[in-house]
Amino acid sequence: MNGATVSGEVFYYISARTEQTSFLPEKTTDQRVVAVYFDKSRRVQRIANYGIQDGKVFDSISRTTPTGGQELNYLTYIFKIFGGK
Repeated sequence: MNGATVSGEVFYYISARTEQTSFLPEKTTDQRVVAVYFDKSRRVQRIANYGIQDGKVFDSISRTTPTGGQELNYLTYIFKIFGGK
């Protein structure tokens, strides 16, 4: 998936790990969104590795949570539709 930011483009790479035991439904045990941010010159500006920690979207590279706005709304949407959380 890709999107746009104020400074350029961003590409999202989504992965999920699931487990299934016996006859129980499949359960998502880990979900990640790696985001690659580009500036207007199409150079990599930064990389983020988002996951869910304590119920919030968390970037394990910068050790921060997005503060709000369109990006946080989009990431929350991605985690809900792809991970069922």
